[in-house]
Amino acid sequence: MQIVIGNVLSAEEVALVRETLARATFEDGRETAGFAAQLVKNNRQATNDRKIETMRKLLEERILGNELFALAVRPKALTSMMFSRYEGGM
Repeated sequence: MQIVIGNVLSAEEVALVRETLARATFEDGRETAGFAAQLVKNNRQATNDRKIETMRKLLEERILGNELFALAVRPKALTSMMFSRYEGGM
């Protein structure tokens, strides 16, 4: 089953996340993959810095604070979020 949850972020928060990611540095996604996944993984991931960590915390707070998400999933915690980017040919 798939549940679509809207309005997790405000328009201003979406703009902030997009702006932060537009300025972020991305590295080869295979750096975070296990041995077998390294053979097939083909993306780029935002490097960990203060601004990316702030975005992770914002998103985690909003997701865990969303009533529909809490009712549907009943999470104990979230794993650390990664911001990925795909370029031509990936």
